[in-house]
Amino acid sequence: MTIFTPMIQVEIMNRKLSLFIIVFFLGVFGSQCMADDDGSGILPDSLKELLDQMLADDLMIRQQTDSIETLFGDKSDEYKKQCKREVEQDKRHQDELEKIILKYGWPGNNRAGANGCFAAFVVLQHSSHEFQKKYLPAVLEAQKIKEISGSYVALLVDRIRMFDGEKQVYGSQVVWDEEKNGLVVYPIEDEEHVDERRAEVGLMPLAIYLNRMGIEYESPKSDSTKK
Repeated sequence: MTIFTPMIQVEIMNRKLSLFIIVFFLGVFGSQCMADDDGSGILPDSLKELLDQMLADDLMIRQQTDSIETLFGDKSDEYKKQCKREVEQDKRHQDELEKIILKYGWPGNNRAGANGCFAAFVVLQHSSHEFQKKYLPAVLEAQKIKEISGSYVALLVDRIRMFDGEKQVYGSQVVWDEEKNGLVVYPIEDEEHVDERRAEVGLMPLAIYLNRMGIEYESPKSDSTKK
C-alpha cells in the first residue's frame, strides 16, 4: 500500500480548502465582478463561452475527484490518477487564460461579463502559485477600474501570501489544525485592524465570515481595551 508523504497530504488538503473557500465565497458574495460596460476591449463570444466552459469543467472535475476519494480513498491509484487529470486540466486552463490576458487584459466584467469574470477568477485561483504572482499586478490594475471585485482580489492576495509563508491581510484563508482537529484562520498581519481592511473591499466582519464556516473566532483586543 502506498503511503502518502506529509507534503502530498498538505497538497490534498490545500486543494480541498481552495475549492471550499471559493464555493463559499460564491455562495456568500455571488459574482461581484460588477462595473458599467464601457464597450472597450470586449471579448469575442467564443472566448466568453470558453471561460464559461472552463468554469464548468473546473467544478466538474473537482466533484469527480471528491467522489473518487470517497469511493476508493486518498491513497488509491484511482484517486492519484484523478488528481493528475485535475492538475493537467488546471494547466490547460491556465494557458488559455494567459492567452486571453495577454491579448485583452484581465477578463473582468466589462470585457467578459460577470460570469466570465468569475470563471477567470476561479481558473486563476486553481493555477500555479507562480502564475498567480505573475498576474497579480494585472488583477490589481483591473480592481482600480472596477473590472473585478475587491473581495476577489483579497482572496487572491491572501492565498499568495499564505503560500509565500507570509501572514495574510484579509483573513480569507483557513487551514487545518492537527491539534484542534479542525479548521482555523491562517495567521493575519495586523489582526486588530483586519475588519477595517475587509470593509474597504466589501467583505463582512471576519468573525461572521468564519462563523458561517463553523469556525469560532474572537477578535484580538487592542492594548487600550485590555487595560
